[in-house]
Amino acid sequence: FRRVLFRSLCLSRPDSFGLVGAAFIGVAIARKKLPWKLLVLPAIAIAGQLIFRLGYYGDWVPNTAHAKVAFTPNRLREGANYVLAGLTSLPLIGLGVLIAPALGRAAWAVLVPLAGWLAYVVVIGGDIFPAHRHLVPALVLAALLLARGLPRLGRFAPLIALLLLPGGWLVARRDPQIDLAHSERWEWDGVPVARVLDR
Repeated sequence: FRRVLFRSLCLSRPDSFGLVGAAFIGVAIARKKLPWKLLVLPAIAIAGQLIFRLGYYGDWVPNTAHAKVAFTPNRLREGANYVLAGLTSLPLIGLGVLIAPALGRAAWAVLVPLAGWLAYVVVIGGDIFPAHRHLVPALVLAALLLARGLPRLGRFAPLIALLLLPGGWLVARRDPQIDLAHSERWEWDGVPVARVLDR
């Protein structure tokens, strides 16, 4: 099931191979064994995309990489600020990391891809769109840590779980970037252009 999910991830985002690679390393550390089967379907998906891209566009990387990626100190600074602002707005990510030690060695299977994704977002300079969308994978991974780690806190686990959801929501609602995501609609101005291109 995980292999199918990773394959789907690689089909939907060209940069997801880094997340899959980090998951491979994390699982290898957690199990003390290389999980080669984890890479088979994602590798096929990535190879298929690459063959298509080379044949159709004559390029090794997606157009978005040319448009967005620039390895400069300013871009790294923007990426770091983006991640820090997102971690402040989405405290569940930090709480997931804090509870990870309760899982012992198994936590590495999630911590490595979580750290790898955050580092990747820093390197690409974050994102111009509101609501910290590039931190969704980190939020999902943190949720996995919380789901596995909270039951180990004993009788206090249900109470903590009940407080986390409204607490996280309240913190996020104070973030102007989240409010902007509700009101920003300029992307829809491109609909007429898309229809012309479709015709």
